[in-house]
Amino acid sequence: MRMRMQLSQRSRPKTLQANTCLQVSLRAAISRILLLGALLALPHLGCSTEDAAPQPTAQTPPLAIRVAPVLRRDLRHALSYIGTVHAQREVKILARIPGTLQWLADEGSKVAQGKPVAIVAADEMSAKIARVDAEVRRVGAERDLRCTTYERDQSLGDDDAIPKSKVDMSRSACDTATAALDAARASAREARVGNQKTRENAPMSGRVLQRLAEPGQNIMPGMPLLLFGGDATEIRVPVAQTDRALKIQPGTPVRVQFGPKLLDLSVSAVAPLAMGPGRTTEVRIHLPEDAPSSLQSGMAARVDFVLEEQMNTLAIPENALWEFGAKSAVFVVDAGSAREVAVEPGIREDGWVQVSADIAADAKVAVSNLDMLKDGARVFAVDSQSLDSVAGDEVLP
Repeated sequence: MRMRMQLSQRSRPKTLQANTCLQVSLRAAISRILLLGALLALPHLGCSTEDAAPQPTAQTPPLAIRVAPVLRRDLRHALSYIGTVHAQREVKILARIPGTLQWLADEGSKVAQGKPVAIVAADEMSAKIARVDAEVRRVGAERDLRCTTYERDQSLGDDDAIPKSKVDMSRSACDTATAALDAARASAREARVGNQKTRENAPMSGRVLQRLAEPGQNIMPGMPLLLFGGDATEIRVPVAQTDRALKIQPGTPVRVQFGPKLLDLSVSAVAPLAMGPGRTTEVRIHLPEDAPSSLQSGMAARVDFVLEEQMNTLAIPENALWEFGAKSAVFVVDAGSAREVAVEPGIREDGWVQVSADIAADAKVAVSNLDMLKDGARVFAVDSQSLDSVAGDEVLP
């Protein structure tokens, strides 16, 4: 017991010493915190010194953009349609007599005017010709007999060998036989004309467009045999009624494209009536004689009706145009800075827009990141490599 009391008395001074050191450390920490708070509050209390060094401000880096040149080029406002090649004159060849179709020209074959395109076998016509020829021979022989008799009776009558009445009867018989011969010959000519109907000839130089019957088929008069088209060709375009109201008329300029081939032509004719449930009007464009020989009826072609045309006009890439509300502008880039310029857009064609503005033809305009630009913004400009590279609104990495 006495030993425990002695140990307790020895350890008490050490504990008091430790507590005293802890209290001193806490007071020092609290003093530092209060001092730091006071220093931070000095600027807000107006206690900052005039000779304090200014703090540097961070500068915004330039915005990376693509640029493209402003050009002068020809632009057109056009309506695009798909037309079909046709012959200017298309004729249906019809059968004129009953019979069997013996021969028919092949589709696509060229035929000169007057040459056969179809032959019909008609046995009835051959039999009729043989019959009327025999009738001509019979009536001719009878006419020769009657007229020879009349000549003899006339000579006898002049000698008063026979009565005058007999001479008159002989003359009448000769006249009747002559009229009968004329009628028989007319019938023969008619039969031969009918026989010519067994052969259908081309009404003009051209091409067989479509067979409407086949050899060996029995046919009747009025039955269509084939569709025939002349050498001169045209393009027929069904134009919507709303577009027709935009002054598409004879003489309107047209650009016609067959693959890589491009032709500058004009409207030749416009149908007076709108047809069909879509209320379309047929517009015709005659092709020149030197049109590609490969063009055939039924082929399709792209047709652009040019409603407005501007030559050597100021134009920018379409993705350089910044449109918001009723306002349109471009950002002209010069010396690392973007300048906003208000413009009035016009004709648009193939990714280009006509503009009316105070811009030089060789100026550079931004074609990307337009929504991040503003007037006077610092930029880092990169020239587009080709028109394809500016066709889309790309954001540079």
